Amino acid sequence: MGRLLGLVAQQPISVHVKADPVPGENGLPHSPGASGWGVGWYDGARPAVVKYPNPEDRSKVSQTLEYRCHSRVFIAHARHENGIPSLENSHPFHYRNWMFAHCGTVDRAELAELLEHAHRTSLMGETDSEVLFHWILQKIKKTRDIVDSIRDALRPVASQSMQFVLSNGRWIFAYRTEQPLYCADWNASHSWVGWGSPIRLESADLANVRGVFVGSETCGGMNWEPIPAGRLFAISPRLDRYEIELEKAADFVH
Repeated sequence: MGRLLGLVAQQPISVHVKADPVPGENGLPHSPGASGWGVGWYDGARPAVVKYPNPEDRSKVSQTLEYRCHSRVFIAHARHENGIPSLENSHPFHYRNWMFAHCGTVDRAELAELLEHAHRTSLMGETDSEVLFHWILQKIKKTRDIVDSIRDALRPVASQSMQFVLSNGRWIFAYRTEQPLYCADWNASHSWVGWGSPIRLESADLANVRGVFVGSETCGGMNWEPIPAGRLFAISPRLDRYEIELEKAADFVH
């Protein structure tokens, strides 16, 4: 399981990412049960990601980790699973211009068998989430229609419990089944500080810029609304919000 958060802003904003070390845990930023975290944004058209330190670097992390990111799109994820923390298994994952974070469980072995060579050899870790990401991208590459591709990719896995956030740098797409997922409009009036342990995200720019959030839990004092189960939720570059019934076509996504 885990926690995830996505943001599309009206224009590029600066976000300050902080992860404070915790005494007694080899100086690692963490929350109870956390086995990895990461934040992704876009540096131009390409994803940029910072993640939980490698195990061999743990003893070197003795002070606050800080990053300054500038982008319109951000995805953050905290992973809560058994196992050794690693960069390879921490979200968000990225490939070409796509970025992805996921909570839940799918059949990794079954999906991995369906991946073409280019996607199978691009896998870096052992998570089912990364395989699901490449499975969706493989469908998108074949049809070029994002909504149809996501629909086709979800057919063999839609009955399983999941929530995810996917972005191509312009749009954010979110989907859930049984696990909750929420959305909220940010009305520019004050700076934003949110999300909390193990990482803190804040942006003074959001005092003057609108944005739309999606998240696995409510936070930051916003008016969150549940995203219906089984529908694809999309946020456009202009911050238009769409709830797409996957049985119906959608020709507005480019």
